[in-house]
Amino acid sequence: MTNFYKLASVILLVGIFSANGKQIIEPTNPISQIESNIANNSRSLGLSEKAYKYATDQFMRLNSGSSVPDMELISEVPEFISPEDYSEKELNKAMNEQKTKFANYFGIPVSKLDPFVAQMSVVFDSDLFSGGATTFDTGEDMETITIFCEEACSGGKTSGGGIALGLSVYQGALNAGISQYTDFQVEFVKESTNDKVSTEVWRYNNFSGAWRESVISKPCPTCSYN
Repeated sequence: MTNFYKLASVILLVGIFSANGKQIIEPTNPISQIESNIANNSRSLGLSEKAYKYATDQFMRLNSGSSVPDMELISEVPEFISPEDYSEKELNKAMNEQKTKFANYFGIPVSKLDPFVAQMSVVFDSDLFSGGATTFDTGEDMETITIFCEEACSGGKTSGGGIALGLSVYQGALNAGISQYTDFQVEFVKESTNDKVSTEVWRYNNFSGAWRESVISKPCPTCSYN
């Protein structure tokens, strides 16, 4: 599949799959649908159509292996290798710098990075880039990892309390052999009590880390958990 057709397929698929990645709507006019999706998706992200098409092309090139950002992987950043040695302020600074570099690669503002990557990850979770049929994980076949936490279970910017816990999810996914952009299930367990705090769906990539997609259940309603 040529770069042009891969890019067109990405833009088309972003528009024809529902938010949960299961419902398919067959477009009657693919070219018209692509143009409509570019307009709608760029508008939803607050980007110009030109910027959206460039960012989408960069995403496709990155994940097909034809282009690499000039930046470290999450696993190579000193603050993220040993987060326990750094304050939350230092971790936030390092993550902001990491995300700024990644956003610059796509040519978009850093404030648009997370929603753009989340949108594109739904397509990449399919077999589009390997040339196979397009399929999506369901709750029954998602891989599950368990993250033990203590103070981090009290909530924060990311699920469970800040960057350190997000890094734990990222490392847990790597250790489990879970592929980038694939959705997986995370069970957060409070270490001191062995109580399950929350069960969630997450994804990750190697440049901006892990993020929460949705909450499946929260069996500890009295826990101060965001």
